[in-house]
Amino acid sequence: MPRPFFRVGGEMKNFKTGNDTEFRDVSDGSPSSPWRTQYDKFRLCKGLCKLSKSGLFILSALAASDLALQFFPFTSEFGYEFAFVNSILLWFAGGFATFGFCKRIRRDECGLVNFIYAKPFFLALLVVTPVIISFAFNCCGSCPFGFGVKYYIFFSFFSFLYSIIFSLTLIKTGVKWKTLIFFLFTFLLILIPLIEIYSYPQIYSYSVLLGYFPGTIYDKFIPVTEKLILYRFIILVLFSLVYYLSYKTYHAKSLIYGSALFLFWVALLKPPLGFDTNSTRVKNETMVSSQTAGVRLRFFYSAGKKEVVFKTMEQKYLLGKITDVTKLKISSPINSYIYSDAKQKARLFGSAAADVSKPWQRAIFIERNTSPSTIKHELAHTVSAEFGVGPAKLAADFNPALIEGFAVAVENNILNIPVKSAAALVYRHGVNINLERLFSGVSFFDSSPAFGYLFAGAFVQYLINEYGFAKFEKFYASDDFAGVYGERFKSVETKFKESLDSVRVKPNPQIYRILFGSKSVFKRRCRHYVAARINFAENKFKDKEFHKAEKTYYDLFERFQTPEAIFGLVNTLLEENKKKEALSLLDSVKIKFEKSSFELRFLLLFAQVNILNGKYDEAEKVLTELKQTSPFFYYREMTALFKALIGQGGKYAVKYLESNGRGKFILLKKLYLKTDDEVFLRGLIPYAEENRLKTLLAKGKNNFDSETNYLLAKYFLRKIDFDDAKYYSDKININDSTIGAYSVLNLKSKVEWFYKNRNLANKIKIL
Repeated sequence: MPRPFFRVGGEMKNFKTGNDTEFRDVSDGSPSSPWRTQYDKFRLCKGLCKLSKSGLFILSALAASDLALQFFPFTSEFGYEFAFVNSILLWFAGGFATFGFCKRIRRDECGLVNFIYAKPFFLALLVVTPVIISFAFNCCGSCPFGFGVKYYIFFSFFSFLYSIIFSLTLIKTGVKWKTLIFFLFTFLLILIPLIEIYSYPQIYSYSVLLGYFPGTIYDKFIPVTEKLILYRFIILVLFSLVYYLSYKTYHAKSLIYGSALFLFWVALLKPPLGFDTNSTRVKNETMVSSQTAGVRLRFFYSAGKKEVVFKTMEQKYLLGKITDVTKLKISSPINSYIYSDAKQKARLFGSAAADVSKPWQRAIFIERNTSPSTIKHELAHTVSAEFGVGPAKLAADFNPALIEGFAVAVENNILNIPVKSAAALVYRHGVNINLERLFSGVSFFDSSPAFGYLFAGAFVQYLINEYGFAKFEKFYASDDFAGVYGERFKSVETKFKESLDSVRVKPNPQIYRILFGSKSVFKRRCRHYVAARINFAENKFKDKEFHKAEKTYYDLFERFQTPEAIFGLVNTLLEENKKKEALSLLDSVKIKFEKSSFELRFLLLFAQVNILNGKYDEAEKVLTELKQTSPFFYYREMTALFKALIGQGGKYAVKYLESNGRGKFILLKKLYLKTDDEVFLRGLIPYAEENRLKTLLAKGKNNFDSETNYLLAKYFLRKIDFDDAKYYSDKININDSTIGAYSVLNLKSKVEWFYKNRNLANKIKIL
C-alpha cells in the first residue's frame, strides 16, 4: 500500500481514499484532507504554539486595559459593567489574534479547529487574563467574585467567540481589506443599537457586541435572563452558519448571503422575538389609548375609563403649566407610554429604575403610579425639543446640567417645596457649591443623585427669571455662557448664591438628609449583587418560602448594611409570626438609621412593630418622635392615625395592621361613626369605593378640617367628579393647614383647571 506523503509548497500530494489514490494541489487554497498524520500535527503546532510578538502585544494591551478598569467606577468590580466593557476588548482581541494566526499559514489550514488546536494556551490566556486581574483586585472585597461569572460568560466570552468566527469567515472568503471590513462591521454593531434606541420606543438594547444594556446607569438589577442567553446562542448560530457557508464556498458571495441574513435578523426577526420594541409590538401590547389636542397616551394595562380621562387631562394640565413658563407653542403632540409597573417597563422599554423622555420622539415613558411632578419633569424634556439642537434635540454638547436643570426648573417641586426654597435650605447647611464645575461635562453625576438636579434646576430657574427665557434658549442651544449673557459664569454664580441668602426658609435637617443621605450612583458598591439578592428574597417572600427570604435578607444586612434588607427582613419575620425577633432586630439597629435618609421610614415601621408586640406606650413614644422629625404630610397623618387607634384600644391598631384594604375600610368606618374623629375618615379614603364614601360623607358633617378637605379633593379629582373636587378644594384653608402651603396651592390650581375644562372629559378620544 503506497504511503501518503506530505510536502509543503506548491507540489502535488497523494491521499489514499478507498481503493484509489487522489492527487490534490494544496497550494492554491483548495480544501485540504480532513485528516492529518501525527507528524503534520506536530509540525503545525511546533510552528504556531509559541507566543508571537503580535500575540504578546494583544495580550499586553488587553491586560493594560483591564488594569485601568480597576480604577474606574463600576468596572472595578467583577460584574456587569466589567463584562460589558470586556465584550468590546475581547472582540478586538479575538479578531486581531485570528488575523495574526492565519497570516502565517495557508488559507485552507485557517479553520476554527486548527486555530483552537494550535493556540489553546494563547486563547485561554486571552479569556482568563481579565478574570485574573479583576480577581487580584477584588478577592478580598465584599462583593462575591463568583457573582460576575455569568456576566463574563454571556457577555465577554460570547463576544470573543463571535469575533473569532467572524474573522475566520473573512479569511475563508478570501476578501481583501479584511481588517478594514472587521472595523466597519464593528462600527455597524455599535451603530445598530443606537439606531434602534433612536428610532424605536425603547431605550434597552440586545447587542451582538455588548450583550444587553438597559438604557441608563441607574438600573441596579440586571439579571442574566433566559431571554439574554437565547439571544446570545441565536447570534452564535447565525455567525456559525455564515462561517460554514464560507468554509464550503471559499467565495465572497457567502459574505453577501451572511449580510442579508444578518439584516433580516435585525430588521424583521428581533421585534417579533421580543428583542426589540417597534411600533408593531407597541400596538399589539397596548391595552387602551387616548388622545386629545397636544397629548396622546398609550396604556399597557387595562385602565378604566375614569383613570384614562384623569391621566389624559392631567398631562394636558401639566403641559400647559410648562408652556406658561416657556411661552412656547408645541409643534407636535406629545406621546406618553404608561406601563403597569417597573417590570413591564423594563421588558418593553428598558430601565426599570428611571422614568425617561425622548425629546426627538416627543415621547415620555412612565409608570402607572408615577407622581405628577415626575410626569411634569419628563414633559419638560419633550418641550425642550422645541429649542434643542442636533438629531436628539437636546442641549449643546449634551450638557446634562442644562438638560436636567431645565426640567427641574420647570417642574419646580423638590419634596413638595419650590426648587429655590429647597436650594436655599441646602445652601444654609454649608454645602460647597461649584456651579461652574457642575455645568462642565460629566461632573454633574459626581455628587449625590439629588445635588446635581437641585442646583442645576435652581440656577436655570434663576437665569430664566432674571434674564428671560429667550436668553436661556440660546444658552441651551450653544452652551456658550459668556457669549449669551455677556458675563463670566463665576460672576452670575455669585449673584445666584446671594439670591439664595435672601430666601426665607426654615431649617429642616430631614429634607437635607433625604436629599443628600444617599451616595452617588458611582460610589455604590456591589449594587448589582445586592439588587439580585434582594430580588431573590422578594420572590421567596411572595412564594411564602420565608426561611430562605429571612436568611437572604439577614446576610445582606450583615455584609452590606442595606436598609432595604432590614425592612424586608422585618416583614419576613412578621409573616413567620416572629414579632419579638422583629422588634429586637429593629431596636438593635435603631442607631444606624438615626439622621439617615431612611429615618422616617424606619420610625414608622418601628412604631408598627411595637404595636404588634403590644407595646403601645413605646409605640406612642416612637410616633411622637416621628411627628417631631417629619416635615411630610403623609408621616404626620400616619402618626395621628396610629395614635388615634391606640387611644381607642390597642387591639384596634393591631387589627388595622393585620387587615387587608377592605378590612381597613370597615374598621376605620366603624371608628369614624363612633367617634366622629376625622383622622379615621382620612385613613379610610384610600380604601374606599366612591359610592360608599359619598354615602358616608352624607351622614357626616360638611365642615371638615383642611387636611380632610385636601384628601377628599384629591380623591374626587381622580374619580373625575369635578363638582365635589372643587367643593372640597375651596374649603381648604391654607393658613390653618398642616399640609404645606405649596402643596395646597398646587392642588387648588389643578382642581380649578380641571373644573374649568371639565367639558374636555367628554371630548377625549378613547380606543
